[in-house]
Amino acid sequence: MIILAACLVTAITAPGPKLSYSYMLWDWTRTAGNYDAFTERVDQCREAGMDTIDLTVAWKQIEPERGRFDFSEIDRRVEYIAKAGLKTRLRLNVSYAHGWPDWFPAALMTGAGGATPTDVLSPFSPGAADAWARAAEALSAHLGDRVDCYMPGFGMHMEVKYGDWISYERPAVSSFRSWLKTRYRTAVALNKAWGSGFSGFEAVQPPAVPADLSEAPQSVIDFIQFREDQLAYVTDRFIQGFRKGYPKAKVAVQMGESFRKESAMMSNLAYYRYARLADEVVHSYDFFVHPPDAPHNAFESVRTFAGITGKPVIVEFDGPVLQSSFGYNDDHLAALARECIRAGASGIHVSNYSDSDPRPLGFIRAIAEMTRKAPAKQPTAESLFYVSKWTFYCMSKDETAHQRVYAYYRKLLAAGEKMRIITDENLTEPGLGRGGKLFVSWSPIVSREAFQQLKELMREMPTETDGEPGLRVVDARTRAAARR
Repeated sequence: MIILAACLVTAITAPGPKLSYSYMLWDWTRTAGNYDAFTERVDQCREAGMDTIDLTVAWKQIEPERGRFDFSEIDRRVEYIAKAGLKTRLRLNVSYAHGWPDWFPAALMTGAGGATPTDVLSPFSPGAADAWARAAEALSAHLGDRVDCYMPGFGMHMEVKYGDWISYERPAVSSFRSWLKTRYRTAVALNKAWGSGFSGFEAVQPPAVPADLSEAPQSVIDFIQFREDQLAYVTDRFIQGFRKGYPKAKVAVQMGESFRKESAMMSNLAYYRYARLADEVVHSYDFFVHPPDAPHNAFESVRTFAGITGKPVIVEFDGPVLQSSFGYNDDHLAALARECIRAGASGIHVSNYSDSDPRPLGFIRAIAEMTRKAPAKQPTAESLFYVSKWTFYCMSKDETAHQRVYAYYRKLLAAGEKMRIITDENLTEPGLGRGGKLFVSWSPIVSREAFQQLKELMREMPTETDGEPGLRVVDARTRAAARR
């Protein structure tokens, strides 16, 4: 992996607001659907030390008929949350647990070879982005500043990602062909890049995905890029819709950690682009990837999301299953929360406990005490620690980034370096790499553009290596550039 770091001259930490502490109520649960159960849970959350309710509202509930909106039920809930003295973070669920209205012609996300469709609405469904943006606009126009923060809710697990190697549904295939035509212009150019023999773009099918992505063909690289582009487009449309309805709307985007080989399956590593129009990020930390987790992993994960996106980061703790199935206990979860806060998280979010009383849970009480005492602080320094996005796609099956990538990061931290983590998409930021020193280790880099930008950065800064740098590139065009 390539890891670059520019030494920090000064570490500046600006005082910020108090840490937020929020609790999730999914719209498809009994607690959210039954008003009496809902009010009881809100009161319990207040008693447990929460200051925010994260509530989802289904698209089908607010727009039961095309163009006719009904906000009566969500009004009742938002009003009660305010009456309880809490804030509301509201997610518009358009695709999960059949959150879409019956009048919308839905296409479901589908696997390769016509595999059984998932129960998640495809973001490639014809007219989806426009319809979602209109619903977001209507929702924020109605609620305005009664909601503290708005969020798009689409995709697998309500995060900006795909759940697997999916997007083989008919509208996704059609969109992929159009994307390729824009990229390559002619079938001759496409065939040359792919080593294929398609008669035209209408004959192209999404590629089969190899088990080893370290030598991924150009077709797979393009498929990943295409899916990232669609997620970025839909996320932007959502945010623009919220702000069109209410220009002062604060908007957050939920993104999941996937610092492992399965990242490519989800195409969810374009964090910078997904968050570029947002005000903050809700980071769903994948505890199940490395249970029971080392607290430093949480620290590194928060720093990664804050560094790449440049936004405040709220960390999501993910349900009773952590303790029932993955070996966590109250003390361990509290320790992870403490590391998240030390890393600069702006809040802690408790998810997937919708039908549970939070008050008896030991770690809930411990985190309440932490958030009550600690103000939110965001590092504002300009040092750099570069991690190639493709690294996560090319690790061995049982490896995580915390084992392989961030060992070097911890070494630098122990030596007193203070660093902002960035990735490929940050390389075009103005003023990047001014001052400091550059540390380099091995990494695959898939993007020709990122590779050239990285070389420019290396020429501008004094460089030290962690062993042999051995820049390794995946894209055939990038390999040629490296040889030159």
